[in-house]
Amino acid sequence: MVSVLRSVTFGMLATIFPIVSFLLFFMPGPSIWLGVKRGVLKAALSTFIVSIIMGLFGGLQFMGIYLLISMPIVVITVILIKEKKKSSQIIGINVLALVLMAIIFSINLTYILKIDIVGQVSLAIDKMGKDVITIVENAGMSQLVGSKNEIYQVIKLIKLSLPGTLVVSGISLIVLSYIYATNMLHKDNYKLENRLRFIDLRMDIKALIPISILAIVLGIAYITKFRYFDILYVNAISVVGFLFMMAGIFTIDYYFINRMPKPLRFIIPILVIVLFKGSYFYMLVGLIDMFVNFRKRFKRIENEKI
Repeated sequence: MVSVLRSVTFGMLATIFPIVSFLLFFMPGPSIWLGVKRGVLKAALSTFIVSIIMGLFGGLQFMGIYLLISMPIVVITVILIKEKKKSSQIIGINVLALVLMAIIFSINLTYILKIDIVGQVSLAIDKMGKDVITIVENAGMSQLVGSKNEIYQVIKLIKLSLPGTLVVSGISLIVLSYIYATNMLHKDNYKLENRLRFIDLRMDIKALIPISILAIVLGIAYITKFRYFDILYVNAISVVGFLFMMAGIFTIDYYFINRMPKPLRFIIPILVIVLFKGSYFYMLVGLIDMFVNFRKRFKRIENEKI
């Protein structure tokens, strides 16, 4: 009976956690909306209140991390929107601020507080893997040896791709919260000089410059047998691949607007990626769109509402 309850609990967590995690990327949005409408101080206060509520569920550490990351994003975005800056400038400045904050935070932990953050995260991931294996054992699942090997492989991949995951998560938090906030402002008839939409996101041809530099760095690392080449390679491929994949999804979605219900437009890419390994298909579309620009070359019906 206990094993059954544990498996059911694990199944529920496995189902709910990805949804909750995804919603976290939109959480700064309402605070940004409030800040543009009522001022920066109210935006900061709103962010602080949200972090306290999150702390009640996730603990003080989770509260501190959310506050540390979200507060600069909310304040910077509110100020730049009110100054009528371009969307690219708002996102770029936020990314730079997040990188600078990450560097300062890392230096403080490593050299001042003498905390090995990489080691701590690695131990946390190992513990998570052991907990999952324990649940699998208690549930009496068959082919346990195969399951253990798969879990260990996943843990290894998580460790390797952790830096890339953090980069993607940071960019996603900035972009998604900004788009959500500007959509709320647009519905409130707030005059926006620049409004960013998902269908506007694409990989510009200029992206070839940093990608080429990254390729050269990877080539040098491989030739010189750089110690951390595997980590560098996995994370570089994962970040660039993710960006091209999302560009491909948004390109196709441009032609689905008003021709397909919103929930279906959200569900279809997930099903294609999960069931048919469609991430490569979307990456290819994003790559081709970099040179072709489908949305400019093949426009929708003239005057059709988007």
